[in-house]
Amino acid sequence: NERIAQEALQLKELLNANIHLANAYPSTPEHISIEIPNFDAVAYNREIEQHHKAAMYNYAEKYNVTEENVHIQSGAPEDVIADIVQDVDAELVILGAPTRNGFSAFLIGNTAEMVIDSINCDLLALK
Repeated sequence: NERIAQEALQLKELLNANIHLANAYPSTPEHISIEIPNFDAVAYNREIEQHHKAAMYNYAEKYNVTEENVHIQSGAPEDVIADIVQDVDAELVILGAPTRNGFSAFLIGNTAEMVIDSINCDLLALK
């Protein structure tokens, strides 16, 4: 994340651009209420959202990104990123792309590969 932020800051200065930060977090699994009858999915979702907001707002403050440019949504990263790109009319997305080998690469892939066909802008993937 630090390298992504540093690259974004450099590009911001070069291109006189705005930085938006995106964070996707998983929603509560639907079957958990069946397995744990007293589980409060609403409270759990609220707590997870608050955790992600606090972390992202702290991160944004570190890089002087305004809270209005911080986007935190429940869902798969590729879906959340595509939605945010469309909402803010982004021209460039910078993502981290961890290197995976073998079977895990085949099964999991990476967010950059999954999002590239759903966005109408350039994508910079950093290893």
